[in-house]
Amino acid sequence: MLHDDNRISIRDLHTGEAIVTRHTADLTGHHPDDRPVMETAALVSDEFVLHAVVAGDGHEEHVLLSTRTLARATGLYYGVPMTHNSIAATDGHGRWITSNHRDDTLRLSQLPDPVDATPEQRQLW
Repeated sequence: MLHDDNRISIRDLHTGEAIVTRHTADLTGHHPDDRPVMETAALVSDEFVLHAVVAGDGHEEHVLLSTRTLARATGLYYGVPMTHNSIAATDGHGRWITSNHRDDTLRLSQLPDPVDATPEQRQLW
């Protein structure tokens, strides 16, 4: 997911062609200079990508975007402020890990209905 000139894109890995492109102001509702888009992103599932923007307090805010349109599906709040580059990993099945280098904490989050959830699995929200 490359971004430049205040636009982000999801690209075809084989050809490099942009499948969908969106202006970053559409993600934050602010001018990109006010709340710039971070360089961290993660493909959470076939339907969603997690992307980071700078929050008003200087921390990182995570937004869940549609992979089809790059429209904002929701903002995520974990109960603690996220430091920069805190999106650590994803499995592509609706789960992702965030890290906080200040307190050495890893957090596992997931969509309400992960693709491969088992009947006994506890939901995180």
